[in-house]
Amino acid sequence: MSSREFPTEWGVDPKCNVMQYATEQCEQKCVCSRAVRNQKLRSCSSLKFSWRFEDYYDAIIIKNPVLCKLYEKFTHYPLLYEKYYRGTLLETNHNVNEILVIRGPYLSEVPTFAICNDIAREDLEETLEELGGIETIKEIISSELAKPINHGRPLPNPPFAKYDTLSYYGVPVMDKPVEFVPPPILFIGCCSSAVIYTYVQSLYIELKKRQSQVDCTTLQYALRNTSVTLESHLEIQRFIKLAKRNVHHLVSKCYRPKNMTKEILSSLLQVFERMSTSVVLQSYVLPCGDIFCTEPSVTIADTQDNYQYNMFEQAHVYKKLLDYDENTVVGMPQYSSSGKDISLKQDYKGGILRRKNENRSL
Repeated sequence: MSSREFPTEWGVDPKCNVMQYATEQCEQKCVCSRAVRNQKLRSCSSLKFSWRFEDYYDAIIIKNPVLCKLYEKFTHYPLLYEKYYRGTLLETNHNVNEILVIRGPYLSEVPTFAICNDIAREDLEETLEELGGIETIKEIISSELAKPINHGRPLPNPPFAKYDTLSYYGVPVMDKPVEFVPPPILFIGCCSSAVIYTYVQSLYIELKKRQSQVDCTTLQYALRNTSVTLESHLEIQRFIKLAKRNVHHLVSKCYRPKNMTKEILSSLLQVFERMSTSVVLQSYVLPCGDIFCTEPSVTIADTQDNYQYNMFEQAHVYKKLLDYDENTVVGMPQYSSSGKDISLKQDYKGGILRRKNENRSL
């Protein structure tokens, strides 16, 4: 259980701090023993983990004609429903031949299309019905992700069986030139589509500035090879005397290529911040009633590597190899962004994160 309500005199910002309880009963009055609290404090000091974007998120290319047609309808929306037309329309992604799927470990999250227009719910449902309905679309996405050509990593369970609709994220691109708008993107299992889209967009813009050819295959390769690693552990940030509680936070060291731009790194660190909060809260190592600051303390360390921005040809060479790859199926770690229905195996000596594939590298 968690809460973000704090007395004003504590001086705790509810926007970036969360209090975690062991049980619902403890929200009213803690019933945890001193021995349990001391054990939790020891667990905190031993919580360490390593994080890379590509260990928990994957990029997959789908060319299904029905899904491509659905995306075309989304991008043509202002023309189809003139009552919502505001006099501006981004002439991009109108002829969709492929979609980049960003797949994350949060299987409870609603699948979300990144589109450039606001769509009323009733019109969204009407558009889905024109192409067979929500169940048909869900079945198509599930079957596409399960294909061996998607590199042997199908989802272990249907990713969105509990939902009766899809969703969309309105991309804030009006201040960007059309050529800097990424290809069509579908988010599946991502707890914050907006944050991840910001990262993908910053990556796409930098690649476009340095090379003219950037497509879904280029982005897929880049997202699978971020060249950034964060090593993290929990520390006590401060003690609040009035509350008699500790405030914990993550201390992280970020290793990045020396030539990586600030824009790419900054947007990637936002993704890490969102996910690391879920990792800490679902580990349940915090003593009951203690506070977790969701803003990690990050120091940057440059490696001797150079980030390869010109990767179009290399990406397509690897894509041809991967199309014939028949690796062993590997499951992905599953998280919940709610912080309430969390289940995670804890192994503090080796870290709590379970990676998609320990041996995969491109």
